Amino acid sequence: MAYGLKYSLDVVWLPDGAGAMTVPDAQRLKMMQSSIVLVPGGDAPTAANFNTAITGAMTTDLEAQVLANLGQLQGFATGGG
Repeated sequence: MAYGLKYSLDVVWLPDGAGAMTVPDAQRLKMMQSSIVLVPGGDAPTAANFNTAITGAMTTDLEAQVLANLGQLQGFATGGG
C-alpha cells in the first residue's frame, strides 16, 4: 500500500479590498487534477516523503495548469475571463 495526494486548484481574482467571500463565481477558474501523486515511503512515509511528492510531480502539474490558462486568468482583472 501507499499514500497518495489528490488535489485541485481554484484560481480567483480578488479586487482591491475584497475578501474571498465577495468574489463572484465568474471570477474563478477551477482546475482539477484527476490523477493521484504517489507519496514515496510505503506504509510509513516521512515528512520528507510528502515534501518530495508535493515539490515534484504535483508542483509541476499545477504550474502547467496555471500557465496553460494564463490568458484567461489575466482577463479576470479587466472584466474578461
